[in-house]
Amino acid sequence: RGYLFVFCLALICILIGDLNVVSSLLSNFFVASYALINFSSFHASITKSPGWRPSFKYFNPWLSLFGTFLCLSVMFLMDWKTAILTFVIICILYMWIHYRKPEANWGSSTQAAVFVNALKSVQTLTDTPEHVKNFRPKLLVLSGNPTHRIPLIDFGNLITKKLSLLVCSHVVTENKPKNIGKLKEDVQGWMKKQKVSGFYNVLQNSNFEEGASACLALSGLGRLAPNMLLLGFRTEWDKSFSKTMQYINIWKKAYDHKLSVIILRVRSGLDFSSYIVDEELIEPEDVEPTANESGGTNTSNPVLTRKISVEQSGKKKVSVDRAQVSKLGLAINMLVFGGNQPRDIVADIKEFQDKRRRGNIDIWWLYDDGGMPVLLSHILHSRQQFAECKMRVFTLGSEKLERQANMFSVFTRNIETNMETKHMKDVLTNFRISTSDVSVISNMKVMAKTELWNEFRASLKNLPKEVVNENDIEKEQEFINKHLRLSEEMQKHSSDAQMIMLTLPQQYIGKTNPAIYMASLDFMTRNLPPTLLIGGNNVSVLTSLT
Repeated sequence: RGYLFVFCLALICILIGDLNVVSSLLSNFFVASYALINFSSFHASITKSPGWRPSFKYFNPWLSLFGTFLCLSVMFLMDWKTAILTFVIICILYMWIHYRKPEANWGSSTQAAVFVNALKSVQTLTDTPEHVKNFRPKLLVLSGNPTHRIPLIDFGNLITKKLSLLVCSHVVTENKPKNIGKLKEDVQGWMKKQKVSGFYNVLQNSNFEEGASACLALSGLGRLAPNMLLLGFRTEWDKSFSKTMQYINIWKKAYDHKLSVIILRVRSGLDFSSYIVDEELIEPEDVEPTANESGGTNTSNPVLTRKISVEQSGKKKVSVDRAQVSKLGLAINMLVFGGNQPRDIVADIKEFQDKRRRGNIDIWWLYDDGGMPVLLSHILHSRQQFAECKMRVFTLGSEKLERQANMFSVFTRNIETNMETKHMKDVLTNFRISTSDVSVISNMKVMAKTELWNEFRASLKNLPKEVVNENDIEKEQEFINKHLRLSEEMQKHSSDAQMIMLTLPQQYIGKTNPAIYMASLDFMTRNLPPTLLIGGNNVSVLTSLT
């Protein structure tokens, strides 16, 4: 294509048939190339790139800059019309290369300038005190392998959306050696193909809690560091309670590091590792022999061959070529290989991908935690996917209203409810948050249904007695009943919502039995639309100032 382009360009110059016109155009392009070379030398010098080492003894960057302006002046002195045409053509070529973004890496001075500018910007950001008006969520996602938890990554990307920090951290608990460098390169490339603007970190530690603690402590640079931890909800919390305790301890350590905690739960779950195939390195002895030039076979090639490992219905893993897999990159759906799944796995994987939603974003603002549920709801509402949704706010009635609820004065109770509703509307208006409805929920001290209590007790029977017993349940009866009542109210009001934003009762972590705490969260959010549990860590994120 290059030869063809040059041929056509030379042919056009020949067809012009006027040497004076052609010479003026060619001279302008020659001088323009000299100007660009001079400016490139100047730019490489001021970026202080270690790779720029000019051998000319009398080189001076300012002399190169002077040469740039001198060449530009000569271009206009020769023919100003041709000079403008040359400028336009050069700009078009630059924009074409800039937006085309070819895979070639020439090590340009622009790349060095990007590094220097980014470093200066991070330092300036670190030296500038934070203000609530400029608060934005910067996420650390404990995602494991991101290709196995695509909905969790998509949701994190929906919040940050190229306007904030997104760091995906992966703790590898396997003891066998892993090619960590290759894994980082592959997953970062997958994130780029999926248009997820973020970073991927991976570390190897046999203890998940210790590895996650390292991620919490070391992620980020200065003020360009996460202020929020995003996890998926552990639905099988009762299967291995030691892992559940590690899960809860990570929350506590996040709070200790002054991070907020948000936990995403969806009906279909977030872990699709059983439906996704992994890329792995096949050892040399497992590589199929290849034919050599003499017609024999070659089995001595020590180079590792990249294959796809597929496991179907508990059978032995089979290696297939990369060319056979779909365009999901490292994340390949098992349906490609003819597997029949009980539900639409592709739709579940694409839960938060480019699907316009119509309905409600329900905010259950149960505790004053700085306004994080409201802010995150506002951010989601500003995204194209949730732009057509309406925001509804639900809050719990005060102690005064609860006392009125136990009396026969319905009229007095209605007045108190209207007053609290009006107060909440005024608060949201003061923070410039637009909502379609505000509701105050009362009667929270009424006992939940007996069937729900029986299910709750049954869920705890599988755990050892030293973890939880009937005395613990009796001791935490008020806490349990409150969350079971919340489950009933949320099923009543928000079962058809597009998204539920729910305050996480973080003040009870460490004070409540861990098994009861997890069971209460489980029952409160069970069989609901996508739900985000939000622990704001008492950091104020809303302000009435503009």
